[in-house]
Amino acid sequence: MKKITNNRVVNGIQGVYVLRNERNGKVYVGSSCENRGVGKRLSEHQSQLTSGTHPNIYLQRSWIKDAGNFSFYLLECVSEEDKLIEREQFWIDHFDSADRRYGYNLCPVAGTCRGRKLSESHKTKIGSSNLGKRRTEDQKKAISMSMVGKNRWTDERRERFIESHSGEKHWLYGKKHKPESIEKMKASHKDKIQTEESVAKRAKSIRMSTRRSLGSSQFKGVCWDRQNCKWRCTVDGRVFAGCFELETDAALNYDFHMIRLYGIQGCYLNFPDHDFTGFVPKRNL
Repeated sequence: MKKITNNRVVNGIQGVYVLRNERNGKVYVGSSCENRGVGKRLSEHQSQLTSGTHPNIYLQRSWIKDAGNFSFYLLECVSEEDKLIEREQFWIDHFDSADRRYGYNLCPVAGTCRGRKLSESHKTKIGSSNLGKRRTEDQKKAISMSMVGKNRWTDERRERFIESHSGEKHWLYGKKHKPESIEKMKASHKDKIQTEESVAKRAKSIRMSTRRSLGSSQFKGVCWDRQNCKWRCTVDGRVFAGCFELETDAALNYDFHMIRLYGIQGCYLNFPDHDFTGFVPKRNL
C-alpha cells in the first residue's frame, strides 16, 4: 500500500485505491481503469468532497468533520482491466468497508448497487419524485430504437436464470398473502367497470404478444424477426424484402412485390383493395 501525496504521480495508472480516515481508521475502496487513471479519479473525489456534492453521503459527512485527517493510498496496480472489479471486491472484503463500523462503501458488491440498503424515508423520496411521470412518445421511440439489434439472452443465460428463480430459490417460494392483503386486493377491484375500449386494447395486446412470442403474423409473407425486433417481409418464402417497425408496412410491401411478380389476380393479397399507385417499396427485388 503506497501513500499518494500528489495525484499527478498516479495519472494513467489502472488499479485499486483507498481513501482512509486516519482518525477512526475507516476506509473507502474504489478502482479506476487506465483511460481515467487513479490520479484523475482521486481528483474527482477531492473536488466533490470539497464542494459538498459527493454522492456518498457517509463519506461526505466524515470529510466535513475530518477533512484534514484523510489520506489517499494506492493499494495495487492491475494490468488487466477485466480483473479490476475482482481485485476491488477483494479489498472491499479485506477491509469490510461496506460495514458502517469499518468503512464508507455503500455497496458490498464492487461495480454494482446490489446489497445497498435504503432507509424508508429515502424510498419514499424516490417514489414521490417519480410519481406521475410519463414518458413522451419521442422518449419511448428513442428507447425502442436503442434496443434494436442488441443481443438477446443466450440459451445458457436463460437456463441459469430459470434455475436461479425456480423452486426454493424463487423469492416468493413459501410465501402467502396475509388475510388483510387479500381483502385490500378485493376492495381495489370491486365495482371496477372495464370499457369496451379497454377490453379491446387488452385483447389486441395479448394477440400481439402471442404472435411475437411465436414469431407468427396475421398477414401472409410476414413474421417476427426476434434478432432485429421488427416485422420481416419475405416474398415467395425465400426472398427477403426488408424489416419493418409496423406489421402492416411489411404486409403492404409483400402485396406490392407479389403483384409485380404474378399480377393482381394471380396471388393472395393481404390488402386486395389497396391502391399501390405511387407506392415505394423498402427494397427493390
